[in-house]
Amino acid sequence: MSKKFRIGVVFGAALAVAGCQYTAQTPSAETTQPLPETYGDTGAVAAVARQDQWWTAFDRPDLDSLEDQGLSGNLDLASAWARLRQAQAEAVIAGADLYPAADAAASWQKTRTYGQGSGTNTNIGLGIGIGYEVDLWGRIRAGAQSAEALAGASGFDVQATALTLSGDIASTWLSLLAYREGLRLLNDQVETNRTQLELILLRFANAQSSALDVLQQRQLLAAAQARLPEAERQIRLLQHRMALLLGVPADQVYDLGGDHSLPDLPPMPETGIPSDLLVQRPDVRARYLELESASWNVAEAKADRLPRISLSADATTTAQAFSDAFDSWSASFLASLAQPLFDAGARQAEVERQLARARQAMLQYRSTVLTAFKEVRDALANEYWYLAALAALDVELESAQQEFTEAQLRYINGQTNYLDVISSLSTLQGLQRERIDAVAQVLGARIDLYLSLGGSIPLENPQPGPILSPQDTIPFVPAIAEVFDGGDTESVQ
Repeated sequence: MSKKFRIGVVFGAALAVAGCQYTAQTPSAETTQPLPETYGDTGAVAAVARQDQWWTAFDRPDLDSLEDQGLSGNLDLASAWARLRQAQAEAVIAGADLYPAADAAASWQKTRTYGQGSGTNTNIGLGIGIGYEVDLWGRIRAGAQSAEALAGASGFDVQATALTLSGDIASTWLSLLAYREGLRLLNDQVETNRTQLELILLRFANAQSSALDVLQQRQLLAAAQARLPEAERQIRLLQHRMALLLGVPADQVYDLGGDHSLPDLPPMPETGIPSDLLVQRPDVRARYLELESASWNVAEAKADRLPRISLSADATTTAQAFSDAFDSWSASFLASLAQPLFDAGARQAEVERQLARARQAMLQYRSTVLTAFKEVRDALANEYWYLAALAALDVELESAQQEFTEAQLRYINGQTNYLDVISSLSTLQGLQRERIDAVAQVLGARIDLYLSLGGSIPLENPQPGPILSPQDTIPFVPAIAEVFDGGDTESVQ
C-alpha cells in the first residue's frame, strides 16, 4: 500500500467521523411559537419611534437622574452582572477540553551519604506532558456550545433585569408623584372644608343655620384630615422602596423637590408587529438561548455513549547537573480507546433526561413568548380603556362642580338644606381624588407598554475585562492557538 493511499484513507476516515458528529437540533424562534400578525383592534398607529432609554419620553430630568442612579447602583442588577461573569467563565471552562492540556514538571534532589564511600549526589529531573481527547462525535464541542449559549442567555438576563428595574423605578416615581399630588389636594380640601365650616359657624351665630349643619361640616372636615396620615405613610414607604431600587439605605429619603406634578402622556410609541418581540424582548431571547443550550446537552449525552480516543505524550530527562539535563531525553506516546460496554442504562437514561429538559425549555420559551404578547395586548387595552374612563370621569367631575355650585347658591337663598351642599361637596372632592388615580393609571399603562415591548438599555459593565479564552492562556507558542482553533471564533460577550 503506497504512502499517498494510506494518507488518503486517513483523511477519508477523518471526514467520515466528522460527518457523524452530533449537533443541536434547535427549531427556529419563528416556528417554535407562531404569533398573530398584528396586535388587533387595540394596536394604535405609531406616532414616534421607540428609544432604548424609554423613560426619556416623559421629558422629566428627575426621572432621568433616578434611572441613571438605579442602573449604576442597584444590587439586583449587580448580581445579574456577576452571574453573567460566572456563565462566561463556565463557557471558557467547557471549551478548554477542545484544546490539548500541557503540563511541565521539575524536580531537584540532593542526597548525602555518610560513612565509607561518603559523598553527595545531586539529581535533576525535567518533564513535559501533553494530553488531548479527540472529539470524534462532537461531545466536547456540544458541551462548549451549550455553555456558550447559557452565557448568552445570562447576557440577556442582565438586560431583562435592567428593563424590569427601569420600570420599577418609573412606577415608584409615578406613585410618589400621585401620592404627593393627592396630599396637596387633600390639604386643599381640608382648607376648603375649614372655610366652609367657618361660614356655617357664622351663619349659625346669626341663626341662619342649624347645629346639624355645623356638625355635618365638621364631620366632612374631620374625614378629610383623617386621610392625611395614610397619604404621608404611603409616601414614606415609596421613598423607602425608591432607596432600595437605587441601592442605598432606606434612611436616605428621596425628595421630589418642588415638581410634584404628574407628567403629560407621551406620544404613542411604535409597537411594530408581534414577531418583533422575538428579538426585542431580552427575556424571550434568553429563554431561546436556554432552549439552544438544552439541545446541545442532548447532543452531548448522545455522543457520550460512543467510544473515546485519548492521546498523550510526555518527555522526561534526568541528570546530575543542570548543564547535562538536555543531553538525553526519554519520550513516550500513548493512544487509548475507551468504549462503554455496560452501565445499567445510565447513559441512555441521561439522553432521556436531556430530551425531557429540552422539551421543558421549549415549553418555557413558548410560554415566555405568549406572555410577552399578552403583556403588550394588556398594556394597549389598559391604556385605551383607562383613557376612556378618564374622559368619562372628567365629564362627571365637571357635572359635580356645577352641582356643588348650584347647591351652595340654593342653600344661601334658603331653597334647600345644607345636606345637599355636604353631599355635593363630598362627591366633588371624592371625584377630584379619583381623577389623580385615573391619571396615574393611564401613565402606568404607558410604562407597562414600554416594558412589554422590550428593548436594549445601554449599560456599562462593572467588570469590563474579558474572560480569558483557552488560546489566550497558551504561554509559549501563540501560533499553537491557531492550529487547534481552526479559524477565528467569536468570543462570549
